[in-house]
Amino acid sequence: MITVEQNDTISKVRCSTKKDVEAFLKKHQLSTPLPQVEWSPELLACDDGIGVYFNPEEGQEMMTSFDNVLHGFQKQGRDLSEDEAEIIRQFLYADAISPQFVRKLVQDYGDASIAAAFLIPQDYDTYYLEYLIRRYKGHFYRNRYPSLSIVDA
Repeated sequence: MITVEQNDTISKVRCSTKKDVEAFLKKHQLSTPLPQVEWSPELLACDDGIGVYFNPEEGQEMMTSFDNVLHGFQKQGRDLSEDEAEIIRQFLYADAISPQFVRKLVQDYGDASIAAAFLIPQDYDTYYLEYLIRRYKGHFYRNRYPSLSIVDA
């Protein structure tokens, strides 16, 4: 089994012996070293890109039609079509997309396409981005409690 660990500047590859892998499987009562993952048919049938972001606080976030979002961000706010502007707005409106996912795309591609999608002049300060994130992602900043169900047995 080979695993790759990412650091800021260096990738390390660590190899495990077959004996180590077997001991790990036995310790954790696993039948295979690969995770058992079930993907929905809609996700597997998506042909226009899937965006996956792992948020340590929220878990894994996935979005279909992600190629359109990336294409809009890559334009850096210049010549956005109405469809590209709408998909960027939908990206910010989506309840399942965390502020960290939005910030990651802004870090990689800049915020000019968000400004253009929301018709904000380019010469404005970047405070608008925090406003939009709080406006549409505010539920991520509130206290959230686990859902509980009481079942009589």
